[in-house]
Amino acid sequence: TTDSYSQYYTGAPAAEYCRAYSNGCKGAGQWYLPAYGEMNQIVLNRAAIEEALTAISGELFSSTESEWTSTQYSSSHAWFYRWYYECFDYNPKRNYCMVRPVCQI
Repeated sequence: TTDSYSQYYTGAPAAEYCRAYSNGCKGAGQWYLPAYGEMNQIVLNRAAIEEALTAISGELFSSTESEWTSTQYSSSHAWFYRWYYECFDYNPKRNYCMVRPVCQI
């Protein structure tokens, strides 16, 4: 890109991390970074998802961390979800946020 943020990012490291993720049930390539709408569905169904995660000893959602979505706001910004404030916001792509790989069942 030619914007002033290009020195901070190349490629799609958050999406690449999720795609490379692997665990005992699903391998690399079966995971992805959720889009804004998918993250919204996760938020709306948080209680049921956390109940299932607890049953399989999975990691629950953080109450303080923010998590990226794969949806761009602009060429230099992307949407993320703020668990602490319970809202969506956008950040420069160079900023720090957590990622949560998801897969379809």
